[in-house]
Amino acid sequence: MVTPLIKLKLIKLTILSAFGAGVVATLLVKKVIKKKKTEDLDG
Repeated sequence: MVTPLIKLKLIKLTILSAFGAGVVATLLVKKVIKKKKTEDLDG
């Protein structure tokens, strides 16, 4: 009876961590793109 609960918690954690990693990656990419754009304008 306990294992399904643990499995659900693990699945939730994986989804949350994957979502968090995706958000972080998106933010990093946006920052890099902004930097490149400003560099192109300055150059």
